[in-house]
Amino acid sequence: MKCISELLIQRLRQTKQTQQLRQSLWARLLYFQGSVVLGFSLLLTAIFSLSIVSLAIFCLAAQTIAAEGDKPTVKALKLSQIHYYFGDCDTVIASNGLRINNRGSMKFCLVAKSPKWDFCVFRDDDKTCFPQSLKWLSENGIVNDFIVMNREIDVKGEKAKDVKICNTTVKHIEKGKLKLDILPLPAGFSPQLPTILHYIYKIPNNGALAIRYSKPAVKRDWLSGEDHTGRQKILFDTVKIEAVLVPKNYFDAPLNYRKLRSIQEVLVSKERRDATADLDEIFQIKKK
Repeated sequence: MKCISELLIQRLRQTKQTQQLRQSLWARLLYFQGSVVLGFSLLLTAIFSLSIVSLAIFCLAAQTIAAEGDKPTVKALKLSQIHYYFGDCDTVIASNGLRINNRGSMKFCLVAKSPKWDFCVFRDDDKTCFPQSLKWLSENGIVNDFIVMNREIDVKGEKAKDVKICNTTVKHIEKGKLKLDILPLPAGFSPQLPTILHYIYKIPNNGALAIRYSKPAVKRDWLSGEDHTGRQKILFDTVKIEAVLVPKNYFDAPLNYRKLRSIQEVLVSKERRDATADLDEIFQIKKK
């Protein structure tokens, strides 16, 4: 009888331990399931948040691209050129406008626009400008004839022949030892453009766009003594010709720039003038 009682007590203990073990396992299982659910929920939240951010970025980019695409543009011709005095210049022309961006040491810009073709020379570093009429430009140019000699607009020479420059067919004209290459004005472009460019660059263009102009070099370099007989000195050259699209306001004069009384003060930056006081005397800039 005693053995039976002990056996029953032992069975009860085993049953109680089994129940405790089951309860422990069940609790762990519930905790694991809760962790999985919580982790999955956090993962879904992160993915959803990331999707919202990505969607917002995509919409913003799409709006920006659409806004850029909505900006009105005009077709233009861009000539990357080198002038013997002004240096590197981008000459950009369209049917209704002209813009010159000086990429040399002077860093000025010039714009002119139809129908009046009044022009404005300005610079972005000093926020200064010099607006004037086309008549003024025709009489004065942007620099005087002492600095850049005014050459006749036409070169009447031998019959023009076709040559290739910058993968573009241009007309080559020779008058004695003078050589001129020109590009006919695109259809629809104002015939005023070559005249205005002649006022600025003072390079012949025969009523077209000057591409290259050269003359015989001096026979002997007075500084080095080197013999230059038979050589040509290139006064104006073009290194690239390309069709481009520009904003419709590309040929507009800037707003809120300080107007100056002298064009020379705009052609040369204040920093450069301050560093080289002799420029004021050369350009005859009036001191205030």
